[in-house]
Amino acid sequence: MLRATCWTAGVLALLPMAALAQPSVRRAGGCRPATHFIAEIAGGATTYGSGGLALESVFGYGGKLRGFPPRFYLIGELNYHTSAIDGTLPLSGRAYRDERSFADVGAGLRIYLPIVGPLRLLGDVTLGGSHIAAALRSRDQPLVRAEGWVPMWAVAGGAQLRLFHHASIGARVRAVLSEDNLDALLAVTGDETPTRVTATLGLTWHF
Repeated sequence: MLRATCWTAGVLALLPMAALAQPSVRRAGGCRPATHFIAEIAGGATTYGSGGLALESVFGYGGKLRGFPPRFYLIGELNYHTSAIDGTLPLSGRAYRDERSFADVGAGLRIYLPIVGPLRLLGDVTLGGSHIAAALRSRDQPLVRAEGWVPMWAVAGGAQLRLFHHASIGARVRAVLSEDNLDALLAVTGDETPTRVTATLGLTWHF
């Protein structure tokens, strides 16, 4: 959790640099050139079990339809998360710890909805795959490991403040809704697949 907090602080520290990147050239009539690409980096934590590190990135291309306020982007995501869940094995009663890391790759759609001034809401839907590395630890029992790819689909929502023409800061909550019962390890612990939720703060460039 401390790592995630420090990483996020470092991301937000880049904001003054983004401000210096504001273009001095404007179109006729005082309007800035339109932007169609986004690149986003964010850091935070997983919010279930004992928590863990969450690093997320989004890249996209899109824009708005004339006379229609929302903006639409086709996006790709590259994300890395860790988590740990503690419990008791149902048969032996021994305590266990299920540690996992997730590398998510996905593509989908982002929608921005202007609210007031620089404030806008966002929503994401993505499909792809998760590479999972799992380790099940239990006292006096051999370590059990599993690793592989599983299908993934996720939804996310949040808010952004577009403080500069080329930079926004924002917060996002993301939930992976697909199964991650790799090699049936959850059957060993007697648990159901938890909803993998992350909360992050980030910086988005618009160009």
